[in-house]
Amino acid sequence: MPNTIGSRWKVSGNPRGDAGLRYLGEEVDEYRSRFDIKSKENEKSWNDLIQLCKLLNETPADQLIEKLDPILDLDGVLWFLAVDVALINSDGYWTRASDYSIYQNPEGKFHILPHDMNESFREMHGRGGPGGPGGRRGRGGRRGGPPGFGGPGGPPGDGPPPGFDGPPRGRPPGFGGPPGRGGGTPGGSPPLGQGYELDPLTGLGEDRFPLRSKLLANPTLKTRYLQYVRLIAREHIAWEKMRPLVSNAKKLIESEVKADTRLLVTFDAFENATGESAAKGSLREFAEKRSKFLLDHPVIKDLPEALVELSPNVAKED
Repeated sequence: MPNTIGSRWKVSGNPRGDAGLRYLGEEVDEYRSRFDIKSKENEKSWNDLIQLCKLLNETPADQLIEKLDPILDLDGVLWFLAVDVALINSDGYWTRASDYSIYQNPEGKFHILPHDMNESFREMHGRGGPGGPGGRRGRGGRRGGPPGFGGPGGPPGDGPPPGFDGPPRGRPPGFGGPPGRGGGTPGGSPPLGQGYELDPLTGLGEDRFPLRSKLLANPTLKTRYLQYVRLIAREHIAWEKMRPLVSNAKKLIESEVKADTRLLVTFDAFENATGESAAKGSLREFAEKRSKFLLDHPVIKDLPEALVELSPNVAKED
């Protein structure tokens, strides 16, 4: 049954966000300005969060599993990171260091939870611009939208996240690199692929994303993460797996979409996004191109089939 035991923080979406769990010292106010606590305010919760940040950022890579396993759901974090990138969540942790939730259970263990993933399942480009994926919000438009709903004939999406057109000026300390256009190098903006080719190892040189740059510096955690990316590409977003889900969802809402007199997109755009063809911007195009890119990626092709063991104490997901 529902309960209010434990501590919970919301990390609101912010293109200039700095809530990726960097260690910012021992002053609680540095964290209060970045993490919005939704449970009862108490000093212990904040001190525990600070300790998590410190261990995450300062522990040598070869000691991460041993030191973090008692206080962080490592397997859950790896799933979180894998889903975030595999589905190209343009509001995700990998690109904004924000827009997710943190929960500390009564036993003191932290869990990282996805939040607001409505801008997934669509193509992204290295530059944002009006009228296309990653484009700015236009007059009468709205934030984001599913595949096929951006671009010509549909409302523009969000403005580009950091790294798409260079890190923004006035960003918080530790964002990495000087202001200006990013080139995907360590300390600069995260490297990005074009279209459906977002690299599953993006952001590994960025201290702004320590769940990626610190955890995935450990070879065992990195391998398990990549195995989860492969599992998602093979078992969840391959079109033969997605087709029945898309078809059933379409049947459920199609008549309501058609009857809606206040659509921000055309009914043809909805049909294009959810249809059987691999038309530009469709879910089928996403499924086929994204899964193929990930499964053909050299670091994924050579992975062992059996999930690598994290440690005897870390749960194994089958």
